[in-house]
Amino acid sequence: MSDKNENVSEAVVVNSKDLPRTTLPMDTKSLLASLANKNNRIELTSTYLSGQTMEEGEEKRFVFIGVTEIPSIEKKDVMVDAVRLLSEDGVTYINAGAVIVGSCRPLIQGDAIAITYKGKAKAKNSAYTYDDFKVDFLS
Repeated sequence: MSDKNENVSEAVVVNSKDLPRTTLPMDTKSLLASLANKNNRIELTSTYLSGQTMEEGEEKRFVFIGVTEIPSIEKKDVMVDAVRLLSEDGVTYINAGAVIVGSCRPLIQGDAIAITYKGKAKAKNSAYTYDDFKVDFLS
């Protein structure tokens, strides 16, 4: 005895976000073989640059990597601009503070800057305190 529905398939609902990304064709064998010869590293994870990572009055020099977005810590489901910086010792930092982001907007990737941590500052119109920085372009 045969079931009448044996040749009927169920409908499948596919959400576009579940579809695989389109990729360019690549020679994976060559790419995998080249991994052994890749020795220069730039860390992609980042340490947040703050008063906890610098002492008051301390200056650090960086290469500007670029502007990215990170989730806001103050507002749910909101992304904010942040800058990525590579320090002299090879550590990648990120910062979303208004002073640093605003100062870095005119920079291009590869520009050199020095950032000095000035200490904690109090906002003029509230009790809010923030990490205050000085940003200098190096030429």
